[in-house]
Amino acid sequence: MSKVGANRHSQFRGKATAAAKTRYKVVHIDENGNSNGGNGNGNGDGNGSGNCNVKGNGNGKVNGNGLLCYSYVYGNGNSNVNDNSSGKQNRNVNGNRNHSGNGNSNGGNANNNDNGNGDGNRNNNSALPCSIDIRRDLPMSNQSQPLYLKPKSSEYWHPNTEGYLQVPHGRCIELVCTGPFANVTVENGTQSLNLEPHIRTICPRCLRGTTFLLNDGQYEFRHFVCAQKVKYTVERTTQGCANNTAETYRIGYNLTDGRFVQTLLACYDIAQIRTHYTEFVLDSANARFQTGVKRSRFSKVGYFKMDMNYLYSQKNQHAQAAKVHGSTEIAMTYFDSKLKYLSRGHLTAKADKIYATEQQTTFNFFNVAAQWQPFNGVSWAKMEDKMRQYLAENQRTATCYSGTYGTMHFTRASDNMSVPFFLAQDENNNDVIAVPQQFYRICTVGSNVGLAILGVNNIHATLDEIVKYLLCDDVSEQVPWLSWIKNEQLLEYGYLYACRVSELVKMVPELPAHLSGITELLI
Repeated sequence: MSKVGANRHSQFRGKATAAAKTRYKVVHIDENGNSNGGNGNGNGDGNGSGNCNVKGNGNGKVNGNGLLCYSYVYGNGNSNVNDNSSGKQNRNVNGNRNHSGNGNSNGGNANNNDNGNGDGNRNNNSALPCSIDIRRDLPMSNQSQPLYLKPKSSEYWHPNTEGYLQVPHGRCIELVCTGPFANVTVENGTQSLNLEPHIRTICPRCLRGTTFLLNDGQYEFRHFVCAQKVKYTVERTTQGCANNTAETYRIGYNLTDGRFVQTLLACYDIAQIRTHYTEFVLDSANARFQTGVKRSRFSKVGYFKMDMNYLYSQKNQHAQAAKVHGSTEIAMTYFDSKLKYLSRGHLTAKADKIYATEQQTTFNFFNVAAQWQPFNGVSWAKMEDKMRQYLAENQRTATCYSGTYGTMHFTRASDNMSVPFFLAQDENNNDVIAVPQQFYRICTVGSNVGLAILGVNNIHATLDEIVKYLLCDDVSEQVPWLSWIKNEQLLEYGYLYACRVSELVKMVPELPAHLSGITELLI
């Protein structure tokens, strides 16, 4: 038995002391006898009599004068046991107990019950699941995390709303790398997982806490690491979108056994070099996304022919604005290098994804649009965060669409004309990569409930100009959890408003037609 296991499983005869170093509770059981110490209560009742009070997180004493005395320690502190009894009780880590003795007991936080006279077998449901804090117990940021999947599925095993990935005792979780697994580094040096280099998937079983079993070895969950960064793909599907003027691309991990672990979809128009929207799922766990994940470089993922990094650069932004205004000097009045510039605005945010492997799939040019940085970093970022919080607090799962509408215009000073703003021209001199006029996010719950939140992507627009852009009657005042929107105070960081989903679909024909049936507000 490992040192960790020895600390959690102690059996006593006569007087003994056990020190537990785990994060659980202390449980003492004395049938037909008396004990004291506390956090949780139990009663002995049967052919014997007595009371058992159980205490964890401290020092407790158990004095047994009956037929059986046993101590099983899950906790912080010490337990002293005096046993003047005959009879025996054995417990293993799987939660099964074998009894000799008489009695009916209920003790501790496990709420366990024994009934019977003489020998019996007890099935104990108190075996705790493994519980991994995804912000503390996963591999370090400089290590390559595997995919965490429900076994033999294409679905991530997500944490609960408190941010804990919970795996039932004895169950396994599937871990997938796109290359070999790495050796494990532990306190005493390097311990090998003993895996062949061609192995891409493993299924370690929960033992306790954050400890898992694999190939007769015990490992901390954070020690399961890929030798190299897992690689995601973008695949063009046969499904049309935007009234068949664009195509759907799926983004995720194509596993060698035919499974595809999808993180989001993109409705992309290759002629305009524009993603109309991305589609993804938010649930109550998304508010507790993994933090400390390094940002990746934006990737062309094998598709874009143009130099996308240059086209999104501030140098190109200035050059394209100068074309609109006919003057570099006038164009530069709209920009400064520290704040007033166009960023690569995520459609599906990095923080909309939970694990590092999910987050990295958001860093590609299918998932960006040109967004003024003050709007991106303040109003829009707050909206994304508030949406995640709302779903977490209300235990809801939503299908979301995050996209863009229209093209931002500059007013040309020389003739007072309104001129659209693009970042590039194709080989036929057609304008491409539009700077959107507005960003939107739609989240729907069920078949009839949803909300669309929009933001005007023009930090230079006046309130009078913005009012002309609005695509619907603003319903934000009807939605209590949107009370934080204060446009008058934060106009320079992007104007926000809300629509009924069914009303927005009338104005944005690229959206899926079924959304026209979403008429109720998400409140």
